[in-house]
Amino acid sequence: MIITPSPQSASNHAARRVFGSWEPVDLGMVLDGDFTPVQPTLGVRDDGVFLLYAGKVHTVASEPAAGKTWLALLWVAEQLGLGHGVVYIDFEDDASAITGRLMALGVDRDVILDRFIYIRPTEALRAAEREEFINRVVEARISLVIIDGVTEAMTIAGKSLVDNADVAQFFNSLPKPIADAGPAVVLLDHEVKSAQDRGRFSLGAQHKLAAVDGAAYKMTSVEPFAIGRPGRSHLRLVKDRPGSLGRYTLGGEKELIAELTVHGHSPTRVEISLTASPGESERLGKEARLQEAILRAVAEATEPLSTKTAVKDLVPGNGQAKGWAVNALIERGHLRKVNNSFVAVAEPEVQAAE
Repeated sequence: MIITPSPQSASNHAARRVFGSWEPVDLGMVLDGDFTPVQPTLGVRDDGVFLLYAGKVHTVASEPAAGKTWLALLWVAEQLGLGHGVVYIDFEDDASAITGRLMALGVDRDVILDRFIYIRPTEALRAAEREEFINRVVEARISLVIIDGVTEAMTIAGKSLVDNADVAQFFNSLPKPIADAGPAVVLLDHEVKSAQDRGRFSLGAQHKLAAVDGAAYKMTSVEPFAIGRPGRSHLRLVKDRPGSLGRYTLGGEKELIAELTVHGHSPTRVEISLTASPGESERLGKEARLQEAILRAVAEATEPLSTKTAVKDLVPGNGQAKGWAVNALIERGHLRKVNNSFVAVAEPEVQAAE
């Protein structure tokens, strides 16, 4: 059926604009072939694939200590490094902990002061303040907003975690209005503790997942990490409303889309990567430990080491892996022959310059 608007209805066209979001959508762009599906443009994986959509709401749910805050701060550091502004709305931690982690990731103090906005609310954002807050987000050219602690945010707002209506009201009062202003919004949430009840959902009502119009992720710990000890977590895609991310999931495990690796060298220096090669960091870690063991054994050796075989025999392990490790150390200058015997060189670049 074709409906031709009458002059009367045409004359009322302007009046209908008062309906706001109920105004009919102009389908001309879609029908003319000019429509482009929404693509992710933030949150880059190490192979160049993006995992976050601008102007959309996302969630990352996990059990404690799986690294979701580190993942969020990796995305924060990425956007700050690109010259964008970031807002971090924190219902769980404090300013010193979050800024300390950013500096451990290598973000400069002046960059944090200039482009990082940290908010630690103790009450809900009132409706009268929301428009001013959104205007500030637009004026500051914010590209990413992190909301850390959905349970705490909803509790402060007087909303029930298990009531779908309350969940919908919460999303419509905070995350979605912010996303509508342009930034990608990421909510950090807790996962159900019981593995039997966990499924695809975070703690509380299932509408938490339904309200996501970007992507919903779940993090699971593979190898717990701590300062001085590397760790790994898997990031799984459990929902992708725009539909552009499914082709980037990784083979071998259902929904797996990335592996987060955290190397905590010290309280003031942390390296993080979001990789498309699960297990790669574990392999590299084993290689690094083997190379360290070889260098230590060479430094402590009391007999001349004239051949690679003699060096390899100093430590236990797979012969082929030890051979690769010895060759890598020689190529990088950490093993060098002096008077026909291999010696360990701790700082090859410095010594070469001298």
